[in-house]
Amino acid sequence: QPANFLGSVAYTTDDERSSLTASLITGDVKTEGLSQHNRTMYSLVLEHDITDRLHYVLQHDLGVETKTTLGRAAQWYGVNQYLFYDILPNLSSGLRVEWFRDDDGVRVLGNGRGENFIGVTGGLNYTPIAGFTLRPEVRYDRITKNTAFRDGKDDDQILLSISGIFKF
Repeated sequence: QPANFLGSVAYTTDDERSSLTASLITGDVKTEGLSQHNRTMYSLVLEHDITDRLHYVLQHDLGVETKTTLGRAAQWYGVNQYLFYDILPNLSSGLRVEWFRDDDGVRVLGNGRGENFIGVTGGLNYTPIAGFTLRPEVRYDRITKNTAFRDGKDDDQILLSISGIFKF
């Protein structure tokens, strides 16, 4: 079995209001129907407390793969931004804006055509007890070139959802 690498480094300012984390995963993978090949991805995450109650996060990801089911290399990347506001000690609101570019059309639709995916989400994080968070949200998704929603008939969609997260 080939060796893979997963690691990260982080820096936090002296006042602990800002931090930067860089993560990397790289190594050989075996995908069904393909011989062993390399897949590498990195993430950069910047976090900053604008005030004691207002928090900002910026994340950038980039991935490359030397071989895909389409018979060629592929690359994908994106930027996510988050803004959180602490309403109460156990309740916060959040806004998330995401952009993902699948240059070679292999990570999401698998049709070989590059695509941009854009998402905007607003919601709440409610922690009624330690270790459990409820997250209701409204999300708008759009793609810029193809149709992928409602069985390939639409280029956008609105989702209402709620999730529960247990931390242990």
